[in-house]
Amino acid sequence: SVYAWMPISAVFEWAALLLFAISVSSLFWHRDPLLKSGRVTERSSLAVLLSENPWIEDCLIENGSSYLARARTVPHELTIGSFAAGEEQTANALIDSINSQLDRHRQAMQGTIAARP
Repeated sequence: SVYAWMPISAVFEWAALLLFAISVSSLFWHRDPLLKSGRVTERSSLAVLLSENPWIEDCLIENGSSYLARARTVPHELTIGSFAAGEEQTANALIDSINSQLDRHRQAMQGTIAARP
């Protein structure tokens, strides 16, 4: 009979609804710590950092980044930790430097917005 299949199809429908809800909710929570908190960590993507804050590329090149000076594109998989290792810097020093530059830029932008009439 048709009603014998009803419970099995209901399980599939609930599973589909659950997967849809998980998919929609993942749109609200970013995987990258930079997009969540505004601060970089060792696992942050360098490509995300540069796409969200293009001005920081010049700062990193001024601080001696030979990779960014010669690279045309940055792979999305390249993390800040891997980038620091490639530049022969400690990850913590580079992270502190980037986060302080982000903080200074954020404060400067807030000052600019507050000064507008």
